[in-house]
Amino acid sequence: MAAMKNKTWYLVVSLAALCLGGLYMGRDAVSEIVCEGPRDGTWATNGNRCITKICYIEGDCGFRAFPAANCDKILMGDHFGTIHYYLGMPLEIEGNVHRWHATKDGPGIGITSRFQNDLLVEFQCNAV
Repeated sequence: MAAMKNKTWYLVVSLAALCLGGLYMGRDAVSEIVCEGPRDGTWATNGNRCITKICYIEGDCGFRAFPAANCDKILMGDHFGTIHYYLGMPLEIEGNVHRWHATKDGPGIGITSRFQNDLLVEFQCNAV
């Protein structure tokens, strides 16, 4: 009888752990859908958070593993906040020039932008 109680207890604890894990994973999936839908953001899987287009105001647009993947979304005249949203936080900022790596494991600088009055006037993306 005691062995049966132990097996039942083990089963109950295992099922509870499985359900709680599923709820946790489900919460992230729902958060991602809300982020990329109504909030018009990008879901950062490395931090399980939503990065929105006002991230530059919040001071943290995160770092992208492959910022060059978004080079095609950059337009002359874009505000620097929009550029940071697409490319993440720059590795270097010198005055009005911002620089990013092109890929996660690529050496050096691959993307350079120059701003005038907070608007993009020059853009170079060597990775694409």
